[in-house]
Amino acid sequence: MFFSQYLQLKEKDDSTKAPRSWTPEEDTQLELAVKQCGEKNWKEVSAAMQGKRRPDQCLSRWRKIKKEKKESKKGKWTPDEDKVFFI
Repeated sequence: MFFSQYLQLKEKDDSTKAPRSWTPEEDTQLELAVKQCGEKNWKEVSAAMQGKRRPDQCLSRWRKIKKEKKESKKGKWTPDEDKVFFI
């Protein structure tokens, strides 16, 4: 009986599970949460994620998203970007 109870508790313990990847839906939710809560209050951002991610996970993912967006902006400017820059 004791061993079966241990196995049940172990199944409920999320810390023993392998980390799962972020979904595109979670990325969108994270972006909205950061817009609403700001880039400095990761506890609120995590709460806005409905408890799906810890504050440190949100911060780490946000840094990765920002880095990817910066890297994706390499190359020639669009005519609209030129207009904004040269006005």
